[in-house]
Amino acid sequence: MKPIWNPQLVYDRYFSSGTYTARYPVYNQRSLDVILSYTQNVNYVLDFGCGEGRYTLPILQHTSASVIACDISTHAIAHLKQKLSACPVHWSDRTTLIEGEVHQITGQVQLDVVIAMFGVLSHIAGQKNRIELLQTLRHLLHANGKGVLIISVPNARRRFFGEQMRHRLFREYYASGSMASEPGDIVYSRTFKNQETYEMYYHLYTVTSLKHELQEAGFQIKTTMAESVFAESTVTRNPLFHDLDKNLTAVAPACLGYGILAIATT
Repeated sequence: MKPIWNPQLVYDRYFSSGTYTARYPVYNQRSLDVILSYTQNVNYVLDFGCGEGRYTLPILQHTSASVIACDISTHAIAHLKQKLSACPVHWSDRTTLIEGEVHQITGQVQLDVVIAMFGVLSHIAGQKNRIELLQTLRHLLHANGKGVLIISVPNARRRFFGEQMRHRLFREYYASGSMASEPGDIVYSRTFKNQETYEMYYHLYTVTSLKHELQEAGFQIKTTMAESVFAESTVTRNPLFHDLDKNLTAVAPACLGYGILAIATT
């Protein structure tokens, strides 16, 4: 029997331990610049897998859009709510917090932009499930090319080489004994600041495989690019590497990015 992957439990521990904020204290400026370029003159934005508001809060600060912030982590949503209480009142007035699955917002509003940043999609096990989720997001967006999805995923060419090799060599075994049963799947361990260690499912992408899943879900690919060249934790914690990375991502192809950032339309 395969182990049960419980992202809600693991990410509650990840956020509540302080590990996530310590690793990624601020947004990725490259990603935020892309997001803001598509959210300046829109009404509704969904931050899917919003966490503690790494992108929700800057969108509220720099645009007039209303933001639906959705995450499965109880702690993340509670912490984001606490952060909003210290922000200007009109930020809270423009924010809807949803703890749980994205289907809870179906039919409420027609979205202009959906963002799913830094590997949110990669924590969903099974290609079929990921495509179904992408289809759900597409149906929430304005149709006929007016809706925009901004998504970033981990690049298989840059991440977890040891885990990839291990799962590739023993795929037949893992197919029956692990969460990592499909090509691109891995399971890795992370020790949090409170010394708890959890195994985490992750799906790694190439530019081609990301395009495939988006197209299978009915999206039109507008562009792909490198999300960053250096590791996300390095870029968000070190000003020197942040500035250097900004120059490198301007010329680096998507296939060399630490993460792959894609923009797709309905």
